[in-house]
Amino acid sequence: DDDMMRIYHSLEERTITPENCRKYLGSAEPGAVIRICDEIKGNDRMGKNKHSQILLSRDENGAAIYESNDYKTSIQYYTWNEYAEHYFKYIKWPNLQK
Repeated sequence: DDDMMRIYHSLEERTITPENCRKYLGSAEPGAVIRICDEIKGNDRMGKNKHSQILLSRDENGAAIYESNDYKTSIQYYTWNEYAEHYFKYIKWPNLQK
C-alpha cells in the first residue's frame, strides 16, 4: 500500500499537530500527495473540509507545499507550528512501483 498513514487509525494519531507534522511530513518523500480533511474514514469525497497538497521539500523547521483551491494556486512554506488544521487522511508516496 502506498499510504504511509494506513497504520494510524485514531483521530489523535492523524490530528495535524506540530509533532505529527514533523513525524509524518518529515519522513515523507518530496512529491508525496497529502490529503487533509475533517474526516479520516471513507473515500476522498467524505468530509466537508478537504484539501489536497503536494510536498515539495522539507527541512527541520517545516515544509514547502504546492496547493491549489478555488481561490489560488501557490507554493507555501509552513513551519511545523503553522501547518495545523483537521486531520491527515493520507500521505501517498510518489513513484510507487506496483
